[in-house]
This record gives sequence, structure tokens and C-alpha cells, in this order.
Amino acid sequence: IPELYVNISGDLVLAQLGVTPDGYGGEIEYETATALVEFGVTKKFFTRQLGYYIGADVGYMNMTITAGDSEEEKYYSMGGKVKAGINYMINKNLLFDAGAGFRFYGELMDENDEEVFEAWGDDYAGEGWLTPSGFVVRVGLGYTL
Repeated sequence: IPELYVNISGDLVLAQLGVTPDGYGGEIEYETATALVEFGVTKKFFTRQLGYYIGADVGYMNMTITAGDSEEEKYYSMGGKVKAGINYMINKNLLFDAGAGFRFYGELMDENDEEVFEAWGDDYAGEGWLTPSGFVVRVGLGYTL
């Protein structure tokens, strides 16, 4: 039985990156907060209790970095995700979900809509230094209304 779902998902990651020496005998503590919101469609195919799915999402990422007492820096990126996986119906509303996908986002942009580059001394080298692109693995429970 094929079914088509429209889905909205979100991830919130609060990370404390650690403490590094500041070169003056003190330390700097780094903290980040990253939020991802994705909207997309998923096609599910069920055969009794077991099913599989494929889907695609588009999304927006917002990231804030704070280094010690300095002012926080804000960045954003946009992109998407393709995914596939399996569902097992535990009961009418509860699903076990195992899936994988690939998230592809563009370069990070700052508040002035400029690309963020990795700084090495006074020179800028390479491409933008961080995106949430890469493989995604998901295992969990889902509840449908």
C-alpha cells in the first residue's frame, strides 16, 4: 500500500566545543547552537507490517557561535536532503524507523550575506569552512496521528 507524506522536521544541536588557550595565559570557551528545519515529501510503501520509504527535503540551517565573552556570530545555509529507509509497524500508530540519507547544504553565509572563509593568518584559504553536508543515519520511533 503506497502512501505519500508531507513532513516537517527539526534538529537542535547545543554543543560546547571546549576550552582553548588564548595566548595570554587565559582560556577561551567556545559554544555553538545549531538549528535545522526541513520540509519535504516522503513516499512509503507498506507490505503488512514492514515498509520502506524514499523522500526528499529542503531546509534552512542557522548557527550561532560564541567565543568566550565576545559577541556571538550568526551564520546560515540552505540546502536539502535525500533519504531512504525502512519502517516496522509495532502497532497502528507506533513505527520503528531506520534510515539513511545524504544532506547537502551550501556554504555558510554570515549576517551580511557573504560567504564565510577559513582564515589562516592574514590570508584567506580554501572554500567556506563548515556546512552540515554529509551522510545522515537515523534510528528511532515514530508516532502517527
